[in-house]
Amino acid sequence: MVSQNATGKQIQDIRTLLFKFANVDSVSENTSGRTGLVAFWTAEITPAEVETLRATPGVSSISEDEIIDSLPPMGTSDERRITARKPKSARLQGDAVDELKMVSQPRGESLSNLAGYGYASEGGKGVTIYIIDTGANAQHSEWLGMPGNKRFMFPITAPVQSDPKDHGSCIASKAAGPKYGAAKNANVVMIPLSENRKVTDMVPALIKALTAVEEDVIKKGLKGKAVVNMSFEMSKWIYQMQIVQDYKKKLASLLKNDIVLVACSGNFRALDEQVDRYPALFGKDLDLVVVGAVDKDGKRTQYSQGSEDQLTISAPGDVLCASGKDNTVVQKSGTSFATATISGVIAVLLSQPEYKAKLQKRGKVAANVKSLLQSMAYPRVKDEPAVVWNGVDPRSLASVWPRAATGKL
Repeated sequence: MVSQNATGKQIQDIRTLLFKFANVDSVSENTSGRTGLVAFWTAEITPAEVETLRATPGVSSISEDEIIDSLPPMGTSDERRITARKPKSARLQGDAVDELKMVSQPRGESLSNLAGYGYASEGGKGVTIYIIDTGANAQHSEWLGMPGNKRFMFPITAPVQSDPKDHGSCIASKAAGPKYGAAKNANVVMIPLSENRKVTDMVPALIKALTAVEEDVIKKGLKGKAVVNMSFEMSKWIYQMQIVQDYKKKLASLLKNDIVLVACSGNFRALDEQVDRYPALFGKDLDLVVVGAVDKDGKRTQYSQGSEDQLTISAPGDVLCASGKDNTVVQKSGTSFATATISGVIAVLLSQPEYKAKLQKRGKVAANVKSLLQSMAYPRVKDEPAVVWNGVDPRSLASVWPRAATGKL
């Protein structure tokens, strides 16, 4: 990686050495969208060439294949006693699906008795949810109907507004869609991540995407008002190398800039009960919100990974949402979709004035959000995972917002 103080001449000298040492086809140059200068390269070079480059002025670090060392634990929340507060104004989505109704299910009440999904009227207004995923179907009514700003960023793929893998559209729908989303008024930014790349290219691509998000947040003054949804996973066995430490440091940088990071726990419970993939594995050292999945009754799903100490919270994983192929609704299952719901819930909490003084502590927003989620969550079934509750009781809203009301404002 290039030093922040590197001069143009130093960058050119590094470039010259790289092209001298490496096969041209293996060299990838990644520039900063904020400064326009090179941020880092990836290339296949020998250990001796690594040492030569390390001694070159302007080089801050070089990532080699090796087992990573753990970073020290991140600072935890100063607000461990943050608790739910009744919003000054709330709305009811009377036609909400059960998995959305569960988000506002108060203790001791069954879903069948709830009139709909209750949520604070702010609905995530002024908060931006960045989604790093497979893209989005920009012609679907769930995308078009989002009242907040919605856009794409293309730091790592061609500028095509589509979702050929049929995954990101559902994520956006569950996070902020008018029918299926938790945050009805949030802004959404989709960052497509191509799956058609070599395994060794995935982490550099993610670092580049995260860097683009961080720069966008800083440029637009969104610290404390940004959430990153990471509904993807990568095997720890593939990524036991130094580049993962750079990945971890990048996530830590976003957290320091008060960007809340939300990651899925993984869908391979049949192979391992525990979280065993990145980025969720970083949750032991960083203030990531790690999300597991439960079924409609609140029981851990057959696929959801993560022990009690590994999970921050759980949410419904079997969902209805927008299709990436056409304007239809599809059924999907996975911790990915539980994660999207939590990203939406977080966006709403960040938009609520009731929590501003408690959450908006410089450098502590992510930790405080995590603490708030944990303090409000509770198991729907004894000895099962703690499931999200957004602090709203929809029973008090039924007379104000008729059952026929829709999610659109």
